[in-house]
Amino acid sequence: MMNMYWESLDFDVPQIAGRRWSKVVDTAQAPPADFAEPGTETDVAGNTCTVAGRSVVVLVNRAGS
Repeated sequence: MMNMYWESLDFDVPQIAGRRWSKVVDTAQAPPADFAEPGTETDVAGNTCTVAGRSVVVLVNRAGS
């Protein structure tokens, strides 16, 4: 998701039964927190993901646990 607006925006995330979304990249975070190492990704709660102004977020979809 790319947010080129200067304020945070909420993006809808499709809910898929038996699967979960995890945040891999968030360019609004300071390094090294901007890129998650495999296995340390943060799960997205609910069906929206907030993206800070002028930043990019990359999600990955995996089987739920």
